[in-house]
Amino acid sequence: MSGKKFIAAKVNINENIFTGKLDDLVSRIPTAIESRKHFKGRTWRWQFLDVKRTEHGLVYGNLSKARDERRTVATESFTTGYAEIKDATYNSFFVYDPKNEILMFHENGRIDRDTFIHYWARLVYQGDPSIGDIIIIPFPVEEDLKLKVKGMEVLTRIEFEIIPPNMIKRKTLGSMRHLVQDANSTKTKYIAENKKEGLNKDGPLIDSGLEMVKNAYGYVKATGYDTFTTKGRGGKVKVTKTPRIFRSRDSVFHDTVQASEPLEIVEELKNLWGRAKNVVRGGGDDETNGKSL
Repeated sequence: MSGKKFIAAKVNINENIFTGKLDDLVSRIPTAIESRKHFKGRTWRWQFLDVKRTEHGLVYGNLSKARDERRTVATESFTTGYAEIKDATYNSFFVYDPKNEILMFHENGRIDRDTFIHYWARLVYQGDPSIGDIIIIPFPVEEDLKLKVKGMEVLTRIEFEIIPPNMIKRKTLGSMRHLVQDANSTKTKYIAENKKEGLNKDGPLIDSGLEMVKNAYGYVKATGYDTFTTKGRGGKVKVTKTPRIFRSRDSVFHDTVQASEPLEIVEELKNLWGRAKNVVRGGGDDETNGKSL
């Protein structure tokens, strides 16, 4: 049995991050979900359905898309025509932890990761426009940030897309945090490049940017190369450059769930939730057994 892939992400207040009302805005998100407002796109009608809360305050339900469909009907050997299906619905189950601003959701063939993130945020806004735009960023695997960015022999270019952190006072976020806040910017793009000599991988700005990405306050794309030295004919030394590239979008927290009943899914997500919560509360990306959800 293959199971369902769930991804863990951080929900970030963005448009109204500098209003000084962060706690109030975050507290409105569960009610916005429960309002079950819908959004009609060109093809699909999007809505939160089956929304409930656990005794611990977690919000769970389905992000659903629906439309009228015409499907082929078949007998044992032949197709016999078509049937009209009204409101054919496809779902992606989610669990939202308001206290830690953690969202876990099912990525599937009907609703992929980017689509889920876009419409989940859109429906929260529909439910309560005063919250403003939110940005949802999957938690990256910390070990990959260290090994695949810092591990490049020569780092020639690094691109950060950064948003203001909700936990503004965390000192470990360093100089990149100050760069974002001093500009009063809700979105910041920073690019550093040195194709000839390579960048200083251990500089404070790059360290700070990677720390922001680790905490799901942005993305990073890093390019560079490793070198290999070989000897050819006559002992001539040949240096070969092997290109390297890393995108934090491609390496994120996820887990596989076998359960199908909502509360059983919630319970089975406790390890993924524990890892994400550990990052939010200032720890690292360690395998953490979460308490019962």
